[in-house]
Amino acid sequence: MADVMDIEKMPREDFLNKIVRGFATWEIFSRLLCLGSDSLKEFEKNQLRDEMVRAGIPKEAIKTEIGLYGVARQISQRAVNVR
Repeated sequence: MADVMDIEKMPREDFLNKIVRGFATWEIFSRLLCLGSDSLKEFEKNQLRDEMVRAGIPKEAIKTEIGLYGVARQISQRAVNVR
């Protein structure tokens, strides 16, 4: 549950600048959300994980494919509610 708290507690401006205007605009992030982690190649998952860690998401939270997908969904939910 720590991953949810980190995303929810991230300051609004950081969330917008580091995530919404960053890797959340990538086609591979959209594919992950729409089609699941099976739609991504391993190097794409690793690229996305690297960017998520740079944005402040704990590495442990996205270590597995389930975690990666779960965090992507949490990001998507917060992005909808951030208006």
